[in-house]
Amino acid sequence: MLKRALSAIFGNFRLKLMALIISVGIWFYADSRLAEEAPVTASVEVNPPPGYVLLFQDEQSARLQIVGPRSLVSRLRLAQNYLRLTRNLTEHDLKDGWAVLRVEPDWLLPNLPEREFIQLKFRSILPTAVRVFASPSEKRLMPVEVKPSGEPPPGFQMLQPVSVSPSEVEVTGPAVALDVLSAIATEELPLWDVRTDSHHPLTLQNQVEVVLDDGTRATATLQLKPARVVARVYVTGEQEQQRTFPDLLVVPMCPPGFPYEAQFEGEARVSVTVTASRANLRKLKPESVKAYVDLTSLASVQIPVGGSVLYPEPVRVQLPPDVTYSTARAEPDRVTLRLNNPAE
Repeated sequence: MLKRALSAIFGNFRLKLMALIISVGIWFYADSRLAEEAPVTASVEVNPPPGYVLLFQDEQSARLQIVGPRSLVSRLRLAQNYLRLTRNLTEHDLKDGWAVLRVEPDWLLPNLPEREFIQLKFRSILPTAVRVFASPSEKRLMPVEVKPSGEPPPGFQMLQPVSVSPSEVEVTGPAVALDVLSAIATEELPLWDVRTDSHHPLTLQNQVEVVLDDGTRATATLQLKPARVVARVYVTGEQEQQRTFPDLLVVPMCPPGFPYEAQFEGEARVSVTVTASRANLRKLKPESVKAYVDLTSLASVQIPVGGSVLYPEPVRVQLPPDVTYSTARAEPDRVTLRLNNPAE
């Protein structure tokens, strides 16, 4: 009985194995030939003719309804992020720079072997057309225009307009963009803290907005040689001067709710020396220069009830708000302060 069962299972083993392999092969073949319909999305890539720059393209992707072998359709659905509908423009396609191109299935061919492409049917493609604008690329020499921002500090003035090196750069880009430019602008050059002759490396602006003949706005990217320039600033001004205000009384500045009594050890008086332009120094009067000690950081110290502690604290100086670009220092620069925590 057992012999018969084993013979039935393993008898003619090679023949049965071959039949199994053939059956599996037929199944895979049949499965691969089964048709499936599905939508896929592909990016739309229009390449300008040699010597042209694409400035505008109204559609960036398209949706295709395809029918084909299940395995191929499944693979295309998984590869949607990499699918491209590619079309190479020619000069004959363009009329005054514009072209309206009907999206065709064979735009997919650069991504797909022809033997697979012919297995597909295309039910629909949306959008049906793509509108583009291309401009001839040109190379021109253009002057550099520096964009200064602000003015030198009070008491200083420009000796001459800002100069730049090189004064011209080579610009390559679409002709419609170059036609609207008279110069290549730099990034802003702030002058508010320029007190001496100085050199400033500046990046050139390499993008320009273009309004096409139908009112469409497009941004063109330019290639610049070099991409950076050096601006030279020459200023003159009166030398900064010093003025000393002697015997100023130092006052404590306590934050709201300060928990201790503050007393200086002795009478706290200092001399304050201010360095500024002559125009700024003329604004100062002895009563407008304030010497003080900020006690904010001492609010959190722990002093026992009835106790007191000495603290050497830095002297700070406050000048009127309209006295800008100046420095002030006190002599001595520290005073000793006693904090008392009185008994209740």
